[in-house]
Parts: sequence; C-alpha cells; structure tokens
Amino acid sequence: MARTSNILFGCAGLVIGVLAGYAIWEAGLLDGHGFADRSVDHRQQISVAPTDFAFLPCPRAGNRGACLVIAAGGKRVLVGAPAGIGNPPAWGEGALGASGIPDAILLLSLDAAQIEGIDELRSRIWEADMSHLPLIGSVGVEEVNAGLDQTYIVPDAVAYVRRKRRRAFEKTPLAARMVGSGDIAFDTGDLTITALATAAGQLAYLVAYGGQTIIVSDCSPNAQDVTRWPKADYYLGCAEVAANYDGLARGDWPLGEPVFILGPSEGISE
Repeated sequence: MARTSNILFGCAGLVIGVLAGYAIWEAGLLDGHGFADRSVDHRQQISVAPTDFAFLPCPRAGNRGACLVIAAGGKRVLVGAPAGIGNPPAWGEGALGASGIPDAILLLSLDAAQIEGIDELRSRIWEADMSHLPLIGSVGVEEVNAGLDQTYIVPDAVAYVRRKRRRAFEKTPLAARMVGSGDIAFDTGDLTITALATAAGQLAYLVAYGGQTIIVSDCSPNAQDVTRWPKADYYLGCAEVAANYDGLARGDWPLGEPVFILGPSEGISE
C-alpha cells in the first residue's frame, strides 16, 4: 500500500512539474518576453559589418560573469548562456539581432551561471522552426541537452499540434557536441574556434579570423594553463587570468562594451 502511494505521489508530482514547465515554456514563446526581467532594457544598437571581427557584450549578463558574442564573417557565436539570454526584447537589434538566435552556442563550463539560459534559447530556436543548432561544451553537455529534450518532449508535442506546423516534428532544436583540448568547436572556413582545456576540466576558446587570434576564457584557468596555451594576439576574459598572460590582454568580465579586433576602433588595450 505504501509503495502504491509513493508511486501515485511520484506520478502526480511529475505531472504537476511537466504542466508547470509547459506553462512557463509556452508563456515565454507566446508573449515574446522569455524569462528575463522585463523592466530592464538593454536594446543597444550595435552595428557590425560582415567583415568585422568583434566581441560583443551579452545583455543582462552583468552579474552572471562570462558571456559574450563573437561576431565575424557574418556569423554570431554565443559564448555562455546565462539566465535571461533568450529574451528577445533584451537583444533588440543588438549583438544577436532581432531574432535572438546565434549560429552556435559555446559553453565555457557546465556551471549554473553558464547554462541557466539554454532552455530559453532552445525555446526560441524551436519556435523559429530551426533544429540542430550547435551546442558545444565539455564532458556532460550531451547529457544536459538530452535532459532538456526529455523534459520538453510533451510540451513540444502539444505546441506542435496547436500551431499546426507543416514540417515534421523535431524534438532536437540543439545538437550537443562534447569537445576537448585542440578540437575544432566551430569552423566556417574563415572563422575558426578551437577548444582549449583547463586544469579545472573546463574550456577556453582560441578564436581565429582575418589573421588575428584571441583566446577567451572564464576565471578557471590557472598560471600553468596559460603557459600551455598556443600563442595568440590577444587574451580577453578574466582579470585574474589576464595577469598571467604574456601579451596584450584585457580582463573584462562582464564585458561592458564592444571590442573590435577588425573594424571600427579596432584593437585591444591592456
């Protein structure tokens, strides 16, 4: 009897959880506001030409640490996915444009501050009828994505029927891929991003475009990690790491303003 009660209680909890998650998920899609604080307006107009190479700040990431957008070769690659990142009004016509959808998502770690916004982005991608957008990270990223797919399989299916979509049902908006040190995380032929492992089991990225190379990291790399990194033109990320970098470096988490490597006001100051 006790076992039956526990099973019934567990099933009831699961149903309530799914229904609550669906209500939150669909509200984020239908009202266009996601899960961010709607009283905050970060709709900064950022003009970036397809040939520019720039690092753009994330909206609402001021208290969440490492997050930026790599803009190069007409692509926008998001590094970090903190809470509120899927809020379209926050982006406006800024770093990711009106759609609020990047060409890929790169994670520096699987810490909560790096992944809390993945479900928001997933909802935006699914609503836009897109699928298999790259989600790149360290060990465990594929399990995180599989967990999201499993959590949202019922809400996805219900929303699919309600919206009478013409294309086949797709429950995989994100295509997760684990990378290690030296693996190519993103490559378009002119923009290449290579993963660099840290002693803490997290990732940094070497970004190459237009003959310029920049390393981006959070605050996890130690002095030994820095000495093992390939030589780059610049470092951008954490002040503690920048202090150990032999070359032009800028410790600037959270990133407060655009940094142009190629384009208007190009270069980076120490």
